[in-house]
Amino acid sequence: MEKLGEKGFEKFVKSLPLHLQNFLTGEITDSLMYPYEYLSDLNKEILEKVGKGDMRIIRELGRYSIKRGRNGPFKFLFETSDFKTYITQIGAFTFRHYYNFGDFCIKEFDPENKRIVIQLKNLPFKDEIFEERIAGALYAAAEIRRLRNATIKITKRISRGDDVIEYLLTWE
Repeated sequence: MEKLGEKGFEKFVKSLPLHLQNFLTGEITDSLMYPYEYLSDLNKEILEKVGKGDMRIIRELGRYSIKRGRNGPFKFLFETSDFKTYITQIGAFTFRHYYNFGDFCIKEFDPENKRIVIQLKNLPFKDEIFEERIAGALYAAAEIRRLRNATIKITKRISRGDDVIEYLLTWE
């Protein structure tokens, strides 16, 4: 929470419900899966208290998490030279590492036309905030790959009745 600074972050944590305070101040290990509800609740708190309802803060969270992962345990995933492997590794492997639900799929891979369509399927919930956070993560993956003027659009949303979440990644 670079935006808040250390004191602001402490104040934010103290404003959270007790289960989230304990979650954020306790030890987080890579080997455990935490309830999705914790992430969902935390995202809602961040959207309300830090972002003041502006969904861009959620995309920034997704972006930040991928950029942080690039310098951490997933560094090797970012080093592949093959573009399709890069997208698949960053997407499918990272998604599976963080979430024990759903499927990450490349629906369309068309780098010649500077276009990739990515889908998330079989999700057990409808959550617009989650959809936005993943959009931010995909944008960060494009930035890291240095795709010029990349944009990410959500073209289908489970939260609005579609059967998948679909992202369109384009660049110049």
